[in-house]
Amino acid sequence: MFAKAQGKYDGYVMPGYLEPIINILKTNDVGTVYMYCLWYDDEIEIKATEAKIWWSKFNIQMTRIISALLKRFAKTKFFTETMCFYKVSQWDLLKGSFKAIGSSCSVDYPFIIRNPQYISMGNNFSSLYNLRIEAWDQYAGASFLPEIIIGDNVCLNTDVHIACIYKVVIGNGVLMASRIYISDHSHGEINREALILPPLQRHLFSKGPVIIEDNVWIGEGVCIMPGVTIGRNSIIGANSVVTKSVPGNSVIAGIPARVIKTLAD
Repeated sequence: MFAKAQGKYDGYVMPGYLEPIINILKTNDVGTVYMYCLWYDDEIEIKATEAKIWWSKFNIQMTRIISALLKRFAKTKFFTETMCFYKVSQWDLLKGSFKAIGSSCSVDYPFIIRNPQYISMGNNFSSLYNLRIEAWDQYAGASFLPEIIIGDNVCLNTDVHIACIYKVVIGNGVLMASRIYISDHSHGEINREALILPPLQRHLFSKGPVIIEDNVWIGEGVCIMPGVTIGRNSIIGANSVVTKSVPGNSVIAGIPARVIKTLAD
């Protein structure tokens, strides 16, 4: 028993607060030594638990303090001017990478634009934040030649996602609301063979280009699927899923979208 108690502390350089153990060991009172070691273990466990609780409370309090400081800092002129410069410089740096870009184009930060060398953009393009344009030239070992063409005076609201491996054309004067998805491809063909692989590993497949002609108005939450042409002057109702081409001057809505009205020229 004595060996167990003594061996437990062999090799340690005893700090001052362990002196009582040394003194008891010198008395060779095995029972007292063993009981003291048990008491000391309990004390350490209690102190460790108390330390964890204190540290948890400290973290919560510090998180609140830091959060309050960041909120206050975010309202300062310095922060506003710095972020403004960062946002503008990000877009200015990217503009030189486009295949072609017109004048007076602006995109609010944050945005994701993948492979701008495949993207042509006309004059007076504008988009609010969370724009995501992706021209995929490589995926899962396959190569593509994407082409995205955007006309003049195109205006996009927030959270617009355009994805391309083949061709997406957006005409002049097109207006888009928020949360719109436009894609000329899908993850694999819709057949039994494609089911062998999980969706993420399937080769991208395009049924054909997406063509949105001039002066089209696209409502909130619309999805435009591959191989679709939207005729000029058409209006697409909110939350519609467009799976087939529609002629010009059409009002379309629904899932899947269908023509509900034809407008006179």
